[in-house]
Amino acid sequence: MDTGVAIKMNKTLADITQDFNRLDIVPSKIDDILQKACPCAENGNESISSMYNFMHQVFNARLAQDLKKIFAKLNVQHEVVEGNSRLDIRLLNDYQNRVTVGGKNLVVIDMKTGNVKLYQLCLYSVRNQCPTIIVELLSGDVHLLTPEIACKILTNLPSEIEKITEMKSLKATLPGQDCRFCAKECKDRIAKYTPYKVSSTSFAERALKLETNYNKVKERIQEIIRPMVDESTAKAANEMKEAKNVRVSVSPMAAGIQIAPAIKI
Repeated sequence: MDTGVAIKMNKTLADITQDFNRLDIVPSKIDDILQKACPCAENGNESISSMYNFMHQVFNARLAQDLKKIFAKLNVQHEVVEGNSRLDIRLLNDYQNRVTVGGKNLVVIDMKTGNVKLYQLCLYSVRNQCPTIIVELLSGDVHLLTPEIACKILTNLPSEIEKITEMKSLKATLPGQDCRFCAKECKDRIAKYTPYKVSSTSFAERALKLETNYNKVKERIQEIIRPMVDESTAKAANEMKEAKNVRVSVSPMAAGIQIAPAIKI
């Protein structure tokens, strides 16, 4: 089967980015595609309480504000939309409103108040060429995903996605568990469609867990970011010092510049 995406080991960040750009797939949909066995399965209109999205927005905004207070000189970006991606929080290693120190992405932070989508976050790390901090606020866990590890995880996924796309074009079905959440009319169905629902009945308990875990994850995030900031700041200071020394050491005569004699009046 020719998928159109050549498989090779040790792909670079640019290779992975190019592969996924060719697929033109929304990062948040990657995990949804890969976790279904049946390529033709289609989700229905899930009924999810708006409270869950509200809580994500609240804690995401709070974390962005707290990081700006802690790392006041850094450029902290919130809800950044780039192409078909939306990043919760991104820190850049430049001194906002002062002097630029390269303006490169320092770290991306993704806040999860529900399930983690690993492949989505791997692609964020690869596209931004920086680590991604995954925050599971419900459990209080914090994970660091480097671009190198993300690249290895994503290496063969483009070919897997194209395989699934080709099977779907052939209308190949794999009836089973996926039938329960598939709203599509299908002659091969072997399980009744059961719309996925998330109610707000346990919202109070869930909200309390999120609130309880917040300070713990914030401290852990600070511990991870601090060395990155210190290393970036030290590197930038050395580069500025070297550039200044070069300017001082190069005199006009050494640079071959002729200085006109003063004119007496």
